[in-house]
Amino acid sequence: MSNRKKRRPPGTERTEQQNLLTETQYANPGVQRDLSSNQLTSGLPYQRPVEPEDVDRLIAKWDDRLLTPLVVSFRDGKFNVVDGQHRIAAMRKMADGGNVTVPCLIYTGLSYEQEAELYFNLLIYRYYHEVSLYNGDGFAHNTAP
Repeated sequence: MSNRKKRRPPGTERTEQQNLLTETQYANPGVQRDLSSNQLTSGLPYQRPVEPEDVDRLIAKWDDRLLTPLVVSFRDGKFNVVDGQHRIAAMRKMADGGNVTVPCLIYTGLSYEQEAELYFNLLIYRYYHEVSLYNGDGFAHNTAP
C-alpha cells in the first residue's frame, strides 16, 4: 500500500465544504456539528435584519452555557443560517470581528420556501414561549403547583 497522495487534475480541487460533505452524511431531522462562522451564509430575505442594538443586548446578557445550536440548512452547496444570525454577530463582535466556531444543527433537502417556513415557525414558537414565561413584568413566574 502506497502512502503517496493521489493527484487530481488541475481545476478539480475539492473545496472545504465538499470535503465536509463527504465526511458526514447530513439527514433530517438534522445533524449537530460545529462549523466555522466563515462557512455560514446569512442575511436571507426571509430573516429580520441584524440590528446592532439587538447584538449589544445579546452580548450584555451572554452566557456560553445557554448557547443553543444555530439552525442551518445545507442547500445549493452553502450552509444557510435559518436561525441564529444575531448569535453569530454577537460571537464575532466578542471575538473582535474574527472567525468563530459555532454549534449548528444542520438540515438538508430543504427548499428556500421550507427554510423560510422553518424560520417563521421558530420565531412564532419563541414568541409564544417568552409570553408564557413572562407575565408582562419582565420576570419569569413559576406556574408549577
